Parts: sequence; C-alpha cells; structure tokens
Amino acid sequence: MHVSTGDGFQSFCVQMRNFTCLRVDASVDFKRTFSEYEAGFGSLSGMYGLRSLHMLTNHNTTLREDVTTAKIATYYATYSQFYIDGAPRYIAHCRGYSGTVGDALNSVSTINNMGFTTVDRDANNYCATDYYGGWWYKPCYGANLNGQYGTPGSMSHIFIIWYQGFFIQEGSMNFVEIKLR
Repeated sequence: MHVSTGDGFQSFCVQMRNFTCLRVDASVDFKRTFSEYEAGFGSLSGMYGLRSLHMLTNHNTTLREDVTTAKIATYYATYSQFYIDGAPRYIAHCRGYSGTVGDALNSVSTINNMGFTTVDRDANNYCATDYYGGWWYKPCYGANLNGQYGTPGSMSHIFIIWYQGFFIQEGSMNFVEIKLR
C-alpha cells in the first residue's frame, strides 16, 4: 500500500468493502512498548503500527469496528472521520458516529485529542498496564479494543472493552475487527 507521501508498507485488505484490517483475532499480545506500537507488530492480517496508522488516516478515513459478544450478538460502530496525528503522541480524532454498538469513542471515554498510551509511556495512571494494552485512554474504562480476549461469559477490566452501557452485562467479546477505509 502506498500513501500520499509516497511511503509504502504491506497491508491486508478486505476486498469486499475495501477496508484495511487492523485487528482480527487473539493471536497477538497487545501489552507492548511504545516503540513496538510505533513500528508495528503482528502480521499482514493484523496490527500495523502508529506510524502506518498516521499515514493511512491523513485523508478522509472511515473507521469501522465490528464486535461479537460472548452471547453471540454482533454490533458495529462506524466513524466517518478518523485520523491519527504523527509523532510524538499520535493523537486520535474521530467524529461522525453511526452504528448499533453505541458511541464509546465520543462519550465518557472519548479518545478525541488523546495521545497513545503504552506500558512504558503512560500518561493516564497506569491504564495501559492495568488494562493490558496500548490505547488512547481518557479514563481507563470505556473503550479499549487492544485488551485481551476473555473466555465466553467472563468479565474483567483486562478484556476488550467497548463500554456504552450494555457490554458490562454482555461479558467479554469473542470477536473484534478494526478496519479503515
């Protein structure tokens, strides 16, 4: 994939909707350092890194998240405007929610104007350590799609969180797919 700056990197695209997938399954550990998140880790069908996210999102980018709960209910969230600033903080911006899962990125746990936090670069009182993954935390709870997958029906703060009221009752998520277009 080549972006407007002329830089390129390999990525995995979902051809049906022309989305680039960022997370597909539980095969990658997301409790990583800032430099690992910045460079990227995982595989072509997984995580791409903050530098790549910045390049991918600098022109009219749509973010879509599909989640399936332990009770096998499927939900989605789409944000019509999503972008990540460049280094050093990789600040997130998102607007234009539509979907069935609830707007966790712009509610209590808004990621807007938040820098990326990791276990070794934590600006939010140990959120990345306690919640088991790097993310754009405002409060620790709320939204964290880089947490761990839990066992069906279990609940824990270290699991993938999309708190917009009902996920506390639903338990852990069985499937999360984060995509950009």
